[in-house]
Amino acid sequence: MDEIRPEAFNQVLHSAPRITIMSRLAIHRSIRFDALQKSTTLTAGILAAQLRVLEESGYVTLESLPNSVSRQRAVKITPRGDEEFRSHVGQMMRLFGTFQGPGSAARSPTSKK
Repeated sequence: MDEIRPEAFNQVLHSAPRITIMSRLAIHRSIRFDALQKSTTLTAGILAAQLRVLEESGYVTLESLPNSVSRQRAVKITPRGDEEFRSHVGQMMRLFGTFQGPGSAARSPTSKK
């Protein structure tokens, strides 16, 4: 297994608000800004700032919804964003899989007492 190095983590995605946003988009693929704000509990300003970082990185696109009187926008995950998110989650899963906390050997089904 490759060595897990924190400096190799995707710095764009290694942020709680952006991971939250990307996890919603990985499931829904596209979501209205207001629905995303409600599901993430981020303020509109913080959500907009985080989306700007994700958009500049090529991970999401923001599109105006047609026939929207209040200028509603949809946030969509890009193929690159989906790939980067899945890669980042895979790295985190490998990291968590290598973690051996206190007493973990005793709980392991293959450990001998």
